Amino acid sequence: MLKNLLIFITLFTGLHADNLTRKKDDVQFSIELGAKTDFWNPGVSGNVLGYDTEGLLLGLGKFKVKIYDTEVLSLEKFQTFKSSTNQNNLLAEYQDDKKHESTIDGVRLSLHLMKMINYFFDKDWLTGLNYEYNTRNFMGVGTLLQNSIYWYGNINGGVLNRDYSQLEKGNKLLFQTKFAGHKLFYQFDNIVTSLKGSYISVGAFDETWSKPTFIGDSGLNGELPIIFDSNYYSKGITVGMGITTNSLDIKTYVDYGLDNSMKIIQKDSSSVNYSKDITMYMMGFSVNYRFADVYSNRLFNTDILIGTNMQYSKITEDQNKNLDAETLYGVNFGIEVTF
Repeated sequence: MLKNLLIFITLFTGLHADNLTRKKDDVQFSIELGAKTDFWNPGVSGNVLGYDTEGLLLGLGKFKVKIYDTEVLSLEKFQTFKSSTNQNNLLAEYQDDKKHESTIDGVRLSLHLMKMINYFFDKDWLTGLNYEYNTRNFMGVGTLLQNSIYWYGNINGGVLNRDYSQLEKGNKLLFQTKFAGHKLFYQFDNIVTSLKGSYISVGAFDETWSKPTFIGDSGLNGELPIIFDSNYYSKGITVGMGITTNSLDIKTYVDYGLDNSMKIIQKDSSSVNYSKDITMYMMGFSVNYRFADVYSNRLFNTDILIGTNMQYSKITEDQNKNLDAETLYGVNFGIEVTF
């Protein structure tokens, strides 16, 4: 028994001569402390709406289990760096989102399920199959730049103060929105043989979000622009390319919507839906860099992580008539200790 205990201690602490770094282990444990925030430009509004948005300024701590350097399990603790009503609301949304992707509150299973199965059963099945679920939450204010109609009913007709309201220039529309995206894709590694770590991916996506919207319609004898709160939906195909090395992770992608819609968020469920048959596509990238082994010994390795990401969405109608656009981007920073 004592002999087995000594063997366990030797393996865990990495004191054996042929493994001077924890990063050579098939199974790794790590602690990450970091921060991240998101920004959102809600897009085209002409001279009708001006937007001001705020994303969550998040601080987080993670305990992670990795298999072959891929995170498969994490326990997370998070908090906002700023105490305000908006930040507290955004934090509550973020916590709720995390519950949706975990079976136990605070515990997240990264859906690299096949990597876990292959490791424990010594197989090599569907290693490129991946699923991603991402959310970004924002608080916002839309300021009217001219007198307008706010519509929440039948847009082809209606009754004042039931189906629509008239708002004066300077009125503010408060809103909260969530970008929620799902992706299921298969990753083909080393497509470019001369570029180690390169890959392409093909799959399907689903994304939704909402905001106060102006898309060029006018009412009341065509004199006043029509504003409405709208839900956006897009489902389609996703194609990505990237490269992953020990220090650098670059990913680019294009999502093309095959099933898209934009609908009024109605206050009166008996009123008629207003929707447009539209075309959507999204393109984006992420870049993450790891300053590896800024301090290391046989017990642990310390890395510094920095990253950024951006997504641009375009919405068109009727022979490429531009309706709207969105720009999302974010930054992140962290320190990770692997042991």
